[in-house]
Amino acid sequence: MSHSYHSLDAPPPADAESIPPIRGKSTDGAAIINLLNTIVGAGILAMPFAIKQNGIVLGVATISFSALAAGMGLYLQGLCSLFVRDGHASFFQLSQKTYPSLSVIFDLAIAIKCFGVGVSYLIILGDLMPQIANSFGITHSVAATRSFWILISFFIVGPLSFLKHLDSLKYTSVIALVAVGYLVVIVIYQFFFFDSSEHKGNVNIVQPQSLAAVLKALPVFIFAFTCHQNMFSSLNEIPVKKEANFRKIVTFSIGPAAIVYIMVGLAGYLTFGDKVGGNIIAMYPYSIKIVIGQIAIAILVLFSYPLQCHPCRASIRNIINWIKTRNSIENINEYAELEEEVEQGEVHSHDHDSEIIHDHHSHHLLITSVIVALSLITALKVHSLEVMLAFVGSTGSTSISFILPGLFTYKLLTLQRDQFINPSFHENFYGVKTLDSQFSIRDQILRAAAIFLFFWGLLVLVVCLGINIVTFG
Repeated sequence: MSHSYHSLDAPPPADAESIPPIRGKSTDGAAIINLLNTIVGAGILAMPFAIKQNGIVLGVATISFSALAAGMGLYLQGLCSLFVRDGHASFFQLSQKTYPSLSVIFDLAIAIKCFGVGVSYLIILGDLMPQIANSFGITHSVAATRSFWILISFFIVGPLSFLKHLDSLKYTSVIALVAVGYLVVIVIYQFFFFDSSEHKGNVNIVQPQSLAAVLKALPVFIFAFTCHQNMFSSLNEIPVKKEANFRKIVTFSIGPAAIVYIMVGLAGYLTFGDKVGGNIIAMYPYSIKIVIGQIAIAILVLFSYPLQCHPCRASIRNIINWIKTRNSIENINEYAELEEEVEQGEVHSHDHDSEIIHDHHSHHLLITSVIVALSLITALKVHSLEVMLAFVGSTGSTSISFILPGLFTYKLLTLQRDQFINPSFHENFYGVKTLDSQFSIRDQILRAAAIFLFFWGLLVLVVCLGINIVTFG
């Protein structure tokens, strides 16, 4: 598969053709597992509370629409990946082709967002593990402190964070998804067998609590499907980039997540009605089943941390490349692509490769060490990241899920129509060839979808940011 990969506004480097595409060695299944694990995090516990705010009908509808919007963002990312050389897809590379002057801002936003989410996972572990230890009768002063358990978790997630490929995390992702499955079973089991008559409030099927309640619950639904920071890495590691692959990856990552959210949300809400809290597991009385459920949550967030470290590291590396090459588009593209070649283990003999290979390994170790160390320090010092995560989520998550995929897709399809920048695009994406002068109906639909997703992202950003300002201002 041969793609045009140079900047649209500048000629390619002189030796660009000497940089071959990278053929991924992972599988669609591994990509689905890692994306699904990225999606389904601790936010699953807040789904019953979010449905309470909306009522059943509007709550389920909002989950479904959020899933469709997130899925469209992932699908458009797959489309955009066909405009760069195989194995080199990233927000940075696409911004270099479309809006070069904003590439560093995009990567900075992604890095901050992923770092904040990763820190929140460590904080959840620090708050949760003392409770689990106490349930087993471990009341020693050290074991009862959050600092002790954050340090313990650090020695587990630290080594995993240094792995270079998302494919290497598929087994920990499987373990995390098993934990999710247990949580789902527990919530549904409690719905059928737990007598909650003394703890149950009214159940609203159609009527939301209030407009303010609906708007406050919106971020929970929207951000629950965010996994877009790992989509390009997943695509880079699979060998075949075709429209059918993109559809399969999106369907089997977003689809099961939506089903899980609806099941947990409905079962939890119907169990407690309007008295349901923000953490459904905390609503049930003590039992060994519930303690195991708490352990499942700990496992889930523990193995989700490396999935945030991976895109954070990639974005920081792109920013460093930008600084090292003094914002030269030609040098940025060549340097970044050769580094990606080293990342994937596809090293070729270029005279100038040795310095890049050395820089890559040094950067990988240094950047990962800094991310993990700062995460540890922040988690130990800060007991609650609600305010920071609220603002980072409303800006960073919205940008990478909706705004950037819509923005890049519209620009690339417009250039494809006007300049025919990639002759193999239609064959690779649709499986059919088209003439230079043709601009198919499907392309028009995709452009319209890209515009919609872009403005939907802007709307969500404004609404959620406004809610955060009012709530925390």
